[in-house]
Amino acid sequence: MSVEVYMNEIDTLLEFRSEGETIKEEELDAIFTQLETSLEDLEVKSALSDPEDALGAILKINAGAGGTESCDWASMLERMYIM
Repeated sequence: MSVEVYMNEIDTLLEFRSEGETIKEEELDAIFTQLETSLEDLEVKSALSDPEDALGAILKINAGAGGTESCDWASMLERMYIM
């Protein structure tokens, strides 16, 4: 469902509540969670909507002069990006 549908459902439930009807908090929480998920998906789609986003990238990770710990950190980052 779209963000607008979830917003309308929440508005309707809140209207019922303001008129004195009892609504289940679990139902409101479930709709809110779905709305939050839908908004996060929309945010990702909007952030990755440029034509260039489908292109590949070259990533170079350098440990620098930090010694053993920076080498370990660089290899952890490499494994994260490979996954």
